[in-house]
Amino acid sequence: MSDFISELDVAERFYLEQVQPILSANLPGLRYAAALIGEGSGVLGFDTARSRDHDWGPRLHLFVADAAQTHELDRVLDVHLPETFLGYPVRFSGGDRPSRHHASVHPLGA
Repeated sequence: MSDFISELDVAERFYLEQVQPILSANLPGLRYAAALIGEGSGVLGFDTARSRDHDWGPRLHLFVADAAQTHELDRVLDVHLPETFLGYPVRFSGGDRPSRHHASVHPLGA
């Protein structure tokens, strides 16, 4: 039996077990949407164990209607997200980007 877990499954569990409770406790009443969208084989469900070698791990996108909320939401997540989730680093980098969490916050319409 393989210990492989898909990035979609990691993202769903990351949201349900970490992100949602953090937001409920620190920003009650915040209206937002969460999704895993964008680039990568994991977004399409085509990832394999080999996919873990680059930009793979607990990640998702959060969308808020009020652009003014994005900085506070990002700050709350940065403070409260753990260093690892399911044994995978929560903060990772790519190329010349600094290491940071990948719960990306976007205002609607951006």
